Amino acid sequence: RPCAADASEVLLLALEERSWELPVARLRCDGCARVVLVFLARLLLHAEPGPQQQQLLQRTVLPSLRRLLTESSLDQVLQSLRAWQRVLQARPAAEPSEGSVACWPLRHGGFSSQSALRDAAVVVLAAVARAHPKVFERCSNAQITAAVAEGLRTRMLNRASGVRLQSIACELFAADFVRWRKNLAPTGAPSAARNSAAMASGAAAAAMAPGVSISAAAIFAMQEQGSEIADTGVDEELDWLAAQVLGLYQEPRLSLSALALLMQVGNAEPSSLLRVMGRAARRLDLGAAHASSALLVLVAFVRGSSARVLPLLPKFTEAVLRCLEPSDPSLRRQSLLAVTSALHELVHTFPMVSFHQNTQKFAVGTSDSLVVVYDLRTATKWRILEGHTGGISALAFSNDGDRLASYSAQDRTVRIWQCIATGFLGGLLGSSGRCIKQHALPPLSVEPSVPSQAAALPRPAAGGAAAREPSTSWRSAALKWTEQGALRVVREGGEVLHLRPE
Repeated sequence: RPCAADASEVLLLALEERSWELPVARLRCDGCARVVLVFLARLLLHAEPGPQQQQLLQRTVLPSLRRLLTESSLDQVLQSLRAWQRVLQARPAAEPSEGSVACWPLRHGGFSSQSALRDAAVVVLAAVARAHPKVFERCSNAQITAAVAEGLRTRMLNRASGVRLQSIACELFAADFVRWRKNLAPTGAPSAARNSAAMASGAAAAAMAPGVSISAAAIFAMQEQGSEIADTGVDEELDWLAAQVLGLYQEPRLSLSALALLMQVGNAEPSSLLRVMGRAARRLDLGAAHASSALLVLVAFVRGSSARVLPLLPKFTEAVLRCLEPSDPSLRRQSLLAVTSALHELVHTFPMVSFHQNTQKFAVGTSDSLVVVYDLRTATKWRILEGHTGGISALAFSNDGDRLASYSAQDRTVRIWQCIATGFLGGLLGSSGRCIKQHALPPLSVEPSVPSQAAALPRPAAGGAAAREPSTSWRSAALKWTEQGALRVVREGGEVLHLRPE
């Protein structure tokens, strides 16, 4: 009978001599399933956090597990997995007896204690669930799945676990986020956010009662007042988890694993990630580095999942701009670089976002057919531009900043807006901008093969699962002012038009 401890020790020593540089070649899995499972467990638990650990999991461990679970005898695989499950279910204070079936990983795996054995059990079962979900579901019940989910959460959030175990727990939780999230037991997070959301929702409902006329500016004012908790059905448990993982992100050796998990939180519930990072970015008591890192997480989310950010552009912008409030000079000073990075990423990624350096105006087009212009010097809304009847596809400031062009693919119009205050009190009292020119565009000569910008907006998935990645057709639209003062319009089908704004 092969001894898993000896086989694992030899392979681990060989890997350490090569600085853990594993080739892409797959491990042979035609031997004893228990030997392979023990070796892969030790391999993951010994790996140093960082890119090498991520490559080890994705390029070696998971492919090897898939081969093992597909090519080996199913009875042998199920027997081995059930032994690991019995280890996980055993009472923590009870050491397995020498003759117990459940103790074979301890006797043949070289684990130093029952605690180390339970760590390995959590890691092995989580990796199996990711590599071959059907095999995991066949041999696991709801109790086992919940135990693995709780085991991952406990080990990644407990500093006593050690950086290696915390990191691999983060990686495995992120790799199968939907499964582990829905099987986590409640932590008893405070319900203050839920109560605040109910109050904000009640105030908005009263203002929108039949017979009450309300302007776009008033609607935005109400949204701003309750913007942190305006989403109905706030998942406080997910908010709590995101806040805890942001704490792990501060540890350099855990930053990559923690970021991977935060990106999964954002893919599942973008509003939750925005809400938690927005709050953390204004926490001076946690230090400048912690606050700035929250904004950098949002930057990473925009880069990796821009289509998930698209419906939240106004809220995203406001969450970032709150860090520039002149009433809090310390917050503004410590956040300036991170805020600049976040706003630059928005302009670079979304055609319906535009910025003018000299006037410090920042414009955001919404799917509700509004254009919101912010003044970065005061971190406030400067104008709300109404007139389009469809979602905004692209924006562009003129070279002198006096005009703003907006294009809507839905209503097929380009509008030119005045962006300078008229009169002594124009900049103080006015909130709605003035359209000085409208261009109606002809239908596209060739219809695009993908839906328009409004149809491409993501929709929340049922049951909290990650939503299907929406179309990115919104990326193709563009507006640009030429040096001669003309306006170049790129429509969603790639058609290019040149307009004279006068």
